[in-house]
Amino acid sequence: MTAGKPTRWLAGAGLIVAVLLGVFYTLNRETHHFRFGGERFDYQLFQPPVLEGAELQPLLVMLHGYDGSGQELRDTSNMDAIAAANGFAVVYPQARRDKTGRAHWNANMHLSRRDDVGYLSGLVADLLQRYPFDPDHVFVAGESNGGYMVYSLLCRSEGVFSAGASVMGTMSGADWKSCKPASPVPVLHIFGTADDVVSPKGAIEDMDGWGGAPEAGEVLWRWAQWNGAVRGEGETFYSDAQRLTYLREDGTLAAELITLEGMWHDWPAGYDTRADAAALVVDFFKRAVP
Repeated sequence: MTAGKPTRWLAGAGLIVAVLLGVFYTLNRETHHFRFGGERFDYQLFQPPVLEGAELQPLLVMLHGYDGSGQELRDTSNMDAIAAANGFAVVYPQARRDKTGRAHWNANMHLSRRDDVGYLSGLVADLLQRYPFDPDHVFVAGESNGGYMVYSLLCRSEGVFSAGASVMGTMSGADWKSCKPASPVPVLHIFGTADDVVSPKGAIEDMDGWGGAPEAGEVLWRWAQWNGAVRGEGETFYSDAQRLTYLREDGTLAAELITLEGMWHDWPAGYDTRADAAALVVDFFKRAVP
């Protein structure tokens, strides 16, 4: 019987840790509010324990897809766990509805007249005033429509975001035609070869502003050039991923394109031996802006 006591003690300790972690993550699920343009916007904020030696935390803005929610992206992406391990705070804003009644980020499109660049930039400014977040390490990532919005923010919010990551998204036609970033901003672009919603081959038709940009590789190559890339390096990793990394003359990271073989229009969650988009996004930001 004595041999079983340590096992029972460890099991009990593990249960206590699990309960405490559950309470911690539950407290981080509170819905907060931010006012912009006379309207109230909702968001959730995840704050991990401060890592030893860290004075300020990096802040990651996570943008959900069309007709989705910040809560849904939070539940499916596993970003909280990845962020906690790396000392990142994460904000999950909720988009307002477009003319069809669906939650929508206005990435320079025709479905609404909302100033989501102003809203999200204002939200970041508000959070930087009220929390110990690092203004030199503010990042943005998004899935699908949120991935479109990432490019809009990098095109039109000079100095707010240190780097961006578009997952299953691309540039809107209007952004593709008009974007001229004033300064380099490292970009990660992740797409699946089987995505038939936001095709990696691009779309010529406008489709309320969704289409108009070329294939994913050309979109990323333009950003790589804007960011001063002079060479590219390729590698295979995970069981389904090809990575093309664009580097500047000094070896720093300018842009990165990750192709997921056979992946459809869904957040890559790292099942089995496949790529984990949350881990890839945070790893990219840490390498791009040390």
